[in-house]
Amino acid sequence: GHPKLDYIRAWACKAADFYDEEGIFNGIESSISLLKAVSNATTKLSVAMNSMSALPAQVVVVGDKNVHVTDESVPASIHHRPSVLKVGIITGRKIKQGRTFSAQRGVSASASTSTQPPSCLDDLENIEHDCVEQKLNEATRLKRARELGISNDCLTLSSYESIGDHYVVKELVKSALIRASLDPSTSAMVVDGVKQFSKDVHVDFDHAMHQFSIELGNSRKDDIPHYLHDAKRLAQWCDSPSVMCLIVLSMLQKALVSIQRPPDLSQIAHSAIEAATDDCTKSELKEAARLLSIDYLVRKYCGNGAQEYFRVSNTTHGIRLVQHVCRHVDVDSVLRDVLILCDAFKDISVVNVCVSLLERVMISRGTGRVGQCALIMTELYSRDESLAEAVGERAASFCAEVLEDCKKLILQDSFAIEAKRKAKQIV
Repeated sequence: GHPKLDYIRAWACKAADFYDEEGIFNGIESSISLLKAVSNATTKLSVAMNSMSALPAQVVVVGDKNVHVTDESVPASIHHRPSVLKVGIITGRKIKQGRTFSAQRGVSASASTSTQPPSCLDDLENIEHDCVEQKLNEATRLKRARELGISNDCLTLSSYESIGDHYVVKELVKSALIRASLDPSTSAMVVDGVKQFSKDVHVDFDHAMHQFSIELGNSRKDDIPHYLHDAKRLAQWCDSPSVMCLIVLSMLQKALVSIQRPPDLSQIAHSAIEAATDDCTKSELKEAARLLSIDYLVRKYCGNGAQEYFRVSNTTHGIRLVQHVCRHVDVDSVLRDVLILCDAFKDISVVNVCVSLLERVMISRGTGRVGQCALIMTELYSRDESLAEAVGERAASFCAEVLEDCKKLILQDSFAIEAKRKAKQIV
C-alpha cells in the first residue's frame, strides 16, 4: 500500500487506544467504529491505487518530444516513503533539528487532557500494514470481555496485545467467581460465556482455570478457608476430569496445613477420586482425603490446634482417638465418624469399635438409649449387613453377660455398687 495509507492506519490504532483509555465517545465502541471505517476505506484506496499502477505506459509530451513513461522510468523518489513535511499534511508533524515533533507537543498541562486523539506517531519506521485489522480484532475481543465482567482498570485496548488472551481468560474467571458469590443463580450463564470466549480466542479454558487456581492459592496462604470456597467452584466449573482432580488435590493439601478449621471436603474428594483418570493421581487423592478426614475429626473432637500434636503414623494416637470419639455418644454423627477413622486406620478392628460404641450407649445415662442402639444397628445394616450381624452377636453376648451379672448381684444385694463400678471401668 501507499506509505500515507500506512500512516493513516497506524494513526487510527493510536486514536483507538486513546478513545478507549479516555472513555471518549463511548470508549471502545468509538474505537471499533473508527478502526472499521479506516480499515474499509484504506483497503478500497489500496485496491484503487494498485489498479492505477497496473495501467500501461503513458505518453507524456516534454518540449517537442514524446516520452513513454513506465514504472522503471519513474524516479525512485516518487515511490519512496514520503518526507516528514509531506506526512505533516495529514498528521500535523513538524521538523526541528532532525527530530519529528507533533503540532501538539509543548502545549500546557491542562491541554494535555484534551479529548482530541493523537495527531502524530512516535515511531516512523515501525508501522505494520495490518495493524488496523489486528487492533480491530483486539478491540472486538475486549468489548466481549468487558461484557463478561472484566473491568476497564484491569485491561485497556493499548495493553491487550502485550497481555494476551490467556491473561484475559484468567481475569474473566476471577470476575466470574466474584459475580457467582454475589448472585449464585447467574453462575452457570457467566461461566458458559467465559467458556465460549475462551473457545473463540483459542485458549484452553481448563488450563487457564488450573493456572488461576495456583495463583489463587499462593495469594491466600493466610486465608485458606476462603481459598477452599473459591477453589471448590473452580473444580465444579472444569470440563476436564484431570484438571478437576489437580485442583481438588491442591485443595486437600492446603486444607491439611490450614490454621483455621477447613470445611468438610469429603464429598468433593470422593468425586475427584471417582473421576481420576490415572492411578498416580487417584492414589494421591486417596491419601490426601484419608489424612484430611483424620485431621477433620481431630479438630472436631479435640479442638482446633490439636492436630499439631497428633501423629497419623503413630498407631497409639489412632487408637486413643477412636476411643475418645466413642465417648461422645450424644453426637449424632458419632457412628459415621468412628467408621471414617476405622477406614483411615486399617489396623483398628471396625467390629470392636462398633461394639464398644454400642456398649457405651447401653450404659450411658438418659432416656431413649434403646432407640439409639436400634438406630445404630439399622445404620450398620444399611452399610454392611455382615458387619451388622457380627456387631449384633457381640452386643447380644455383652447384654447376656450383663444380665447374668445383674442377676447374681441382685441376689447378693450388691447390684447398685457393682453396676457403678463396672460403668466407671467402661467409661
